This record gives sequence, structure tokens and C-alpha cells, in this order.
Amino acid sequence: MRQFKLYALVLIGMIMFACDSGDSETDSQSDQKIVLQLQNLDGRVHTDNAGVVETKGIAEMPENFYSVQMNVAKSATIESDVASDLPLTLIAEVDAPEYEGLTLQATHVCFNGNYAYVSYNVKGATYLGAVDVIDITDPALPQLAMQAVFPSMDISSLTIKNGVLYLAGARDVDAYEDVTNPAVLVKMNLDGDMLSDDITFLELSSFVGTDVVAGESYFYCVSGSTGALTAFSYTDDAVAATVETNDLRAVGVDGENLVTLSGADGIHVYDINATAEKLNFSVSDDVEEAKRTIDFYDGYVLVAEGYDGMGVYSVTDGSQKINIPVASVTDEDISLDDVVCNAVTASDDHIFMAEGAAGVVVYSLVDNGLDSPEEIGGLNLEGSANYVRGGGDYIFVADGTGGLKILKIVTTSASDEDTSSDYACDTYPAYSGSSWLNVNSNDDQAYSGSASLGGINISAQLIWCGSLAVSQHVNVNSQGEFVLIGSLATGQKANGNASSGSSLIVNSKMIVDGSLVVYGDLIVNSGGSLEFVGSSSSIAVYGDVTVNNSGEIIGDFTDETGNVK
Repeated sequence: MRQFKLYALVLIGMIMFACDSGDSETDSQSDQKIVLQLQNLDGRVHTDNAGVVETKGIAEMPENFYSVQMNVAKSATIESDVASDLPLTLIAEVDAPEYEGLTLQATHVCFNGNYAYVSYNVKGATYLGAVDVIDITDPALPQLAMQAVFPSMDISSLTIKNGVLYLAGARDVDAYEDVTNPAVLVKMNLDGDMLSDDITFLELSSFVGTDVVAGESYFYCVSGSTGALTAFSYTDDAVAATVETNDLRAVGVDGENLVTLSGADGIHVYDINATAEKLNFSVSDDVEEAKRTIDFYDGYVLVAEGYDGMGVYSVTDGSQKINIPVASVTDEDISLDDVVCNAVTASDDHIFMAEGAAGVVVYSLVDNGLDSPEEIGGLNLEGSANYVRGGGDYIFVADGTGGLKILKIVTTSASDEDTSSDYACDTYPAYSGSSWLNVNSNDDQAYSGSASLGGINISAQLIWCGSLAVSQHVNVNSQGEFVLIGSLATGQKANGNASSGSSLIVNSKMIVDGSLVVYGDLIVNSGGSLEFVGSSSSIAVYGDVTVNNSGEIIGDFTDETGNVK
């Protein structure tokens, strides 16, 4: 048996405490510990590689063919000349936590308001878990607000409801008294939005609690081999229903449907109110190999199916809508055994598939929904994409022991849409051209909507209403005029050096009604004018700002980084 050690609570200072035993039979011990930490966390968050994430399309390639290059920190690597409709920025990277010489890896993410909660465990026989609280109030600068370590417990998944954080995982039975099964569900009453030691243990069947979800009337947990779906009451933690099902991997709520994924016999769909099974159907056999996730879109369940890619099934009749295979790679350094769909998420009318060594592959549902998803390409974020989760405008990508990547979709606020009558934004078409947009002399152009481009060269008038991300240069030439009504993010840092080549250069006139973020340099040359209009315009520049001779930056704006002179 493992010897159970006394662990410290680090909360401003070092204070020893024991968890509140509460009323639960499985929480009667007085010697269970967690480690909470508020200090010395900033070193785990990095913005050195922040900037626009290139998301290159694959429309000119053979069907389902991908060319993936590894070890590129922040950009997609699908070679094509087609713009995508997904403007993305990498805003931060978070190192995986370490505890007593062991590096943990992320297993799940949930969101609540301005906070994201991330769970961790370690591979192998060691029981060790953790939870991070990440403050995303400032979208340009996420903060690691708090951390909790569970020295004798793995955490597979987590969710939040009404100020309570629910954690599914497994305990070391040698470290806990009177514990029958390793599988466990933990209820943590939050202190505001922060973690606390006010926890209750609820014992589950089997070896590990694999997933947890909160419904309106009950919270639900599933456990693995010889496990079950269990519904708990919010009021007294009483078990309201139990459905024994072997090898459960995931659980989710879609309207009135409660859906579970079993590695042994596929998808089960239950009436969420009665926990009565309505439907059961098979999916790929590869689901039983490892952790897999599910998500929902428009009445369908999206299933991560390992080497078989992603399956999409109707929750009404179980019919398969589509199957999207994993990426085909040509890089000889990538083993095909390492290209596997571990997780899927649907966010902002896009599907993100975490495909191990192939990174995160993205499909757009904007135009055709699930009838014909449009292949955008791959986000090759350094390392292996083991997990992906979307919430609001954010995408979190887990990179094994390499930590987390926090991506943000460039969006346009409602106030940005209140434009003057000079611009008929609602009449402009969406952009569907090359990833490099050239606006030649005497060829005025106007667009609306969202797009991700490699570069823009403007020698006439370009009006853009909506959200735009440009990974390299934006050049407004001497005869050009660029009118932005919405949001633009441009450029990339490179290991902390924002002056690495990407830039916004204004030689004539640029008008901004909205938000402008420049990760590289801003240069306003002689005779150039960068003018801010509207009531809530802003600019953030992370590189150098140069205004030459008679160049000018004028109008009312908020200087987010404080270096615009």
C-alpha cells in the first residue's frame, strides 16, 4: 500500500488544513488534503507567440488531403491560396502544472462567465490531479488566477453549475479510508469564482469517473469499465437514478436529451427528465481505445472516433449524417499511429477536431451546416493536440504535457455595427477570394462578414464591415483608402519580438470604427493618416509605433497598450 503523506495548503502563506467532512459518508475522513495556490502562478502564462493564427484552406487540394508541418508554434500549415472564414488569434499559452517533479496534462475545460476551469491528471499508475482557474476578463491578457492540486486523485472532467464545481475522476484507495471504488465525483463549493477546500466526495462504481455534466434538475456522472450513468439530486446529493453501462467515456446534454458514449456499445440517448432510454446505436469500434469526447450541433451528436475521425449522428433516430476522416499527412516525421481524433467541439459554427500529431483540424458550417462542411485546414500548434474545447469566443487546445493554447475568435461588437449611412454594410458580400487580397488601382472593393487572410495590399478603396484577421502585412498604399468598420487583428509576435516583420503600414488613409490590434509594428508614413471614428474605437500595438513627418494618428480612441503616441 502507498503511504499517505500530509500535504500543505498554499494559500498566500503555507497553512495546513483538512477538508470539511460534510454530511457524505464518503467524506467522513479528516485527513484528506488539497493544495490551493494563489501566488507565483504568472510564470506559467506566456504571450511570446501571440498573434494571428493562419488558417489556410485546402480547396485546391485533393479531397481529404492535408500537408502538415510540425513544430510551427502558431500557424496552420495547409498550403493553399484560399481565405478562410475563421479569424483566430493565439492570445496565450499556459504551461502544464508540475507537482513534486511530475508534469500534469490537461483533460477537460469548462467555462463560466469570465473564467475558464481546466482539469489535469498524469499518465500511468500515479494518482495526481489539478484544476486551474484562468481569468479571461481581459481577452488580450489571460491571467492564471488560482490552482488546486489533488495529490491522490486523478481528474478526468469537470463542469460548473450555480457556484459549484463538479469533478469526475479516480482516487487512490490506499490513501483514503473506507473507500471501495477508485471512481469518484467531487463537489467543490466555489468561493465566488475561486476554488476552495469546501468539498464533498461522492463514490461511484468502477475504477474512474470519466465525465460529468450539469442539467437543470440533476447533475450526471459516468464511470468506466463496469461503470454506470448516475444522476444526482442538487438538493441533497442523493442518487436519483443509475443505469449500469459498460465502458462509459462521455456524457452530454442536448435539450431534452441526455447522451452517453460507451466504448462497448456506442451512443445511448435518454429522456433527461426520466433517465429513460430512448435510443441506442453503434459507433466506431475505435472509441474504446482511449478518452473520447462528444459535442452537439443542430440536433446531431459529434463523436470523436479515434483513427476513424469524427462521426456525426442524429440524436432522433441514430442515423449517421456524415463521417469526417482524420487528416492525411505527408510529413515523414509523423507516424500515422499518432494521427487520431481524440476530441471534437463545435463553436461559432465551426467544428474543431483534435487529431494528435496532425494538430487541430477545422471545418466551417457557416454556409452549408452539416450537409457539406467546408474544410478550412489545420491549426498546427506545436506538439500533439490531445483535447480541444470551445466556449464563447474562445478555443482551448490541450497539448499533452506541453500545456494549453488559448485561441480567441476575432469578433465584432454590437456597437461596431452602428455605422454611418456613408457605408451600406448590409449590402456588401462576404469575401471568398485569395488569402492575399490585392485591391488594385481603380478597383474599389467592399466586403462584410468574417475572414482570415495572409496579407492585404490596398491601392484603391477597401471597405470591410465585420471581423478580419491578417497574419502578415496590411499595406495601405499612397492611392489607397482602408475603411474598417468592426475588428481587425494583424501580425504575429515571434518569441516575444513583435517587430519580426509583420506590420500595418499606412501611406495614405485608414479609417477605423471599432477595434484594431497590431501584434507587429504600426508605421504611419509621411502623408498617411490613421483616423479613429465612432464612440468606442480602440487600438492595441505590441510592436513599435512609428509616425513619420506629416503622418498622423487622430480621433478619439482607447489606447489599450499605452504606446501609441
